[in-house]
Amino acid sequence: MWLLLSAYLIALAIDGSGFHLWVDGVLCVVTQFLPAVVCWLSLPHAEGRRREVAWLAAGCTAFASGNVLLVVAEAQHRTLPVPSAASVGYLAFYPAVVVAVLLAVRRERPAEQAALWLDGLLGGVAAAACVALALAPAFRNVHGGLLSAGVSLAFPVFDLGLVVVLVAIAVLQRAVYLPWLMLIAGFAVFAGTDVVYDWWIAHGSYVIGTPLDAFWAVGLALMSMWARPATTQARGTNLHHRSGALVVPALATATGLAILLLGTRTRIPIAATVLAAVAIILTAVRTHFAFRQQRRLFDLRRQATTDDLTGLPNRRAFSRHVETELSRFPTAAMLLLDLDKFKEVNDTLGHHVGDQLLVDVGGRLAAQLRDSDVLARLGGDEFALLLSRAGRAQAEVVAAKIRSALAAPFALGEITLSATASVGIALAPDHGGDISQLLRRADIAMYKAKRSRSGHDIYAEADDRDFDERLSLIQDLRAAVSTDEQLLLHYQPKFELATGDVHGVEALVRWDHPTRGLLYPGAFLGLVEEAGLMP
Repeated sequence: MWLLLSAYLIALAIDGSGFHLWVDGVLCVVTQFLPAVVCWLSLPHAEGRRREVAWLAAGCTAFASGNVLLVVAEAQHRTLPVPSAASVGYLAFYPAVVVAVLLAVRRERPAEQAALWLDGLLGGVAAAACVALALAPAFRNVHGGLLSAGVSLAFPVFDLGLVVVLVAIAVLQRAVYLPWLMLIAGFAVFAGTDVVYDWWIAHGSYVIGTPLDAFWAVGLALMSMWARPATTQARGTNLHHRSGALVVPALATATGLAILLLGTRTRIPIAATVLAAVAIILTAVRTHFAFRQQRRLFDLRRQATTDDLTGLPNRRAFSRHVETELSRFPTAAMLLLDLDKFKEVNDTLGHHVGDQLLVDVGGRLAAQLRDSDVLARLGGDEFALLLSRAGRAQAEVVAAKIRSALAAPFALGEITLSATASVGIALAPDHGGDISQLLRRADIAMYKAKRSRSGHDIYAEADDRDFDERLSLIQDLRAAVSTDEQLLLHYQPKFELATGDVHGVEALVRWDHPTRGLLYPGAFLGLVEEAGLMP
């Protein structure tokens, strides 16, 4: 196919103009039929793509068949009427290849965003509006009866449709796929040849036998390469970047406005005006999609940094804010707050009551803060607070203020609850210079306040040893529960003093620790509650 095409081009370049049977007849017909043959031979091997390959093969066959009739007429020195059977073959090519391309794009881009489809259509319409300006003579050079004029007008209109599809599929390509590049190149060559031919015909300067005649066959040959199964797996680099996402809509809008403005100054084809107006309308639709997408991104960003239940910042947003504040003002106080006995609220009254309590607690805490402070819910019943440019004294005042605010009963529907909290305090830069250190040490201080029931506590270096020891003991406790060998029951008899009779016993738990010996409840029941092992 490519060798014969090269021979055809060379022969046309050497021979000049005018009809010659072997060049403009035989070589022309053969080079236009060979792409159709390639498509038909590829059909049995085009698994999953047979419909689009069949449509492309049918379109190439129709175009080549129409050309046979034209060549026969030229050989006989006859002029074909308009319309004729050749016109039917030529015109049948356009819808066939468009259907083939749309089926292929739909198959390979099933989940493409509507905005990207709109970008492709918008770019295609704007490009077609520009081409319509160049084809102004072709639109004016329509004469004869109604049917003849309609067929003559159909060719430039179909060419514009081909330009729309060409630019649209080019915009939709997110990566360099060799088969698609061949198809786009084929469309471009074919459409470009059509446009030049229409322009020459309108000016009466077209003659048969010039190199232009070969480029229809070149376009068909390039399209047929897309049908070959051997090239379908070629892959390349990504073409789409966020920075260029709005280039196509912007250019299309500018083009449409420029054409409409030109139409107020001079006479332009109605097709150019219509296409420019459609481009402007599509721009409005694209703007609507862009607004919806931006709003969706805003919602996603808000959800990513907001606690769903309380509406407060979540751990991610809190971490970002703390890093920013500490880089500006290294002096700060981190307060970590945990509600006391919150698990019992969930277990006895239900999670919906517990959730409402957390919402109300968040509201009361937020009401106690300055504008420069930030409050976040880290998860569960745990809240964190950063006091910017605050020292030890101010942190203790705020901790007491928070506990006082939570002391008032909470009205949760028909239920009234009281809540208390334990607060751990870590100071920057004394106890750490980043969020991870401050949170860890505030957590240690918070558990110390919970054990001592003091309400709040400030981290001290000695607490680290106690914390590590408690963590180790909790791990040992989990192992003890799972083995069923270390937890024991000691039975204490209950006597009736009047008679001295034993009326029953109390079962008292003991932990026979492998290294610490026999531990009484006071040494480990608090850890059981903290670790959630009470059941």
